[in-house]
Amino acid sequence: MVRLFGFLSLGVITLLLTGTTQSQENPKKDPASTKDREAKLEKMIEKFVSDRNAYARAIQQAKTPEAKKDAEKLKPKAADYQKDLDAFFAENSKDDLALEALTFAFYGLDIRDEKTTKILMDNFAKTDKIKQFVAIASQAGNKEIIPTIQKIVEVNMNKEVKAMGLVAVGGIYAMMNDETGDKAARDEAIKAYELAVKDFGDVVVDDQPVKELAKGALFELKNLSVGSPAPATVSTSLEGKPVKLEDYKGKVIVLDIWATWCGPCRAMIPHEREMVERLKDKPFVLISLSADKKKETLTNFLEKEKMPWVHWWEGETKDGILKNWNIRFFPTIYIIDAKGIIRHKGLRGDDMEKAVVKLIEEATKK
Repeated sequence: MVRLFGFLSLGVITLLLTGTTQSQENPKKDPASTKDREAKLEKMIEKFVSDRNAYARAIQQAKTPEAKKDAEKLKPKAADYQKDLDAFFAENSKDDLALEALTFAFYGLDIRDEKTTKILMDNFAKTDKIKQFVAIASQAGNKEIIPTIQKIVEVNMNKEVKAMGLVAVGGIYAMMNDETGDKAARDEAIKAYELAVKDFGDVVVDDQPVKELAKGALFELKNLSVGSPAPATVSTSLEGKPVKLEDYKGKVIVLDIWATWCGPCRAMIPHEREMVERLKDKPFVLISLSADKKKETLTNFLEKEKMPWVHWWEGETKDGILKNWNIRFFPTIYIIDAKGIIRHKGLRGDDMEKAVVKLIEEATKK
């Protein structure tokens, strides 16, 4: 059975769970009961998805403070599902459907109370079945799941589960560091990744050995966190000449790593164009580094779309920012101050411009 979950956790994340429609403990014992339980779980999930979508639409359409306040009332609440979940686990807390319900509770409803956690730990934490639950943690990115994943890593003897858990914990802490510049989160992320490499470096996770998967993450955490000097990396101009960020030292830099096929990247162009015009006489430079595989794709795009700022392109070279900076999504934004220090990551639109203006004021302050 394939179910599609859309959970709101650090943004809207779509998670695809592939499971079984029938309990593996004794599938032939009571198929009618299993089918009934499956229908109950499906009904809960469908209600949650419907409620969540209604909430998202209301928030998007709300234009006034009063409307936003009313929209918040539509947000799905864990309490609305607690009774049905309790009854579901009372029927059977050990079959595969129970694990799917636990996954729904933890990641969809943010239910991680003592009772629910005990069911997970007692019945599934030491089994191979827990792999899917652990794998979702890194995608959901919710810091509240960290203690549960750490407990699973402690008790489960499967090397793949342990490796996946450490990678998930590292990824969640790294995300926290990206969002807030939290150095404690950065240190925890490094610790989790380094332990994963030390103990499970050759274990394959997401089609890669852990030591390779963690390599980029560790480089990013150690060299690209807010407050770190931007690494000295050579890129390539559209003319094919070597260029580097140090060439612009003394100016505030926005490094926008993008691609022409990226919708959110293209959506930024009008504001970037206006920002560049407003700051044209200031010590500021916007550098767009394209991830397009062919240079012609970029140059053809630039012929049609006015983007009057600096453009770099690396193609499929073995070195450079695209290869070495652990670029995981587009756009990836770095804002670097006039001294070459990374000051912000991921800001867009007005937030980006406000940060740039503030850094320009710092750079020109006597």
